[in-house]
Amino acid sequence: MARDVGICFRTTDEVKQALEAIAVIERRTLSSFIENVLRDHIKERVQLRDPGQERRRYFRKAVLLPALVCKRGSNASAGMAGTVVDLSLVGLKIYIPHNCDIAQDEEFDTIFTIPNEKAPVTIRCVAKRIVECGEGARELGADFINAHLADYQKLMRIC
Repeated sequence: MARDVGICFRTTDEVKQALEAIAVIERRTLSSFIENVLRDHIKERVQLRDPGQERRRYFRKAVLLPALVCKRGSNASAGMAGTVVDLSLVGLKIYIPHNCDIAQDEEFDTIFTIPNEKAPVTIRCVAKRIVECGEGARELGADFINAHLADYQKLMRIC
């Protein structure tokens, strides 16, 4: 297929450097790497239009990762232990203790470690769905809010 159309876009230096680093790891040119990312994204979006397919925009990965949940404004020592059971590039599902008083649409921080990563991921979230489970636990579905690039890159490696 002939590549006869050019596309220009503006980005931050940090994103450009991250893209270049990934392209080197994958032994591709920057242009080839970006084209593959875009092509994969387009394929995913086209597949999602099929009514029999998953409606979510981003793949969810089942995981079991210990986590710490901290309400906004509190320190990490006041956090509650939880378990991340579902992870995507835009959110997570986490089991938390019943006495963890996070409410619908409330913001909180979550800290967890991805296997084979040295530093933990710390992401601010907003609670979108809370389901009471038996045995003193709650299931919390949350969206990420402004993840840092380094944390987002770690998520990309696992999701």
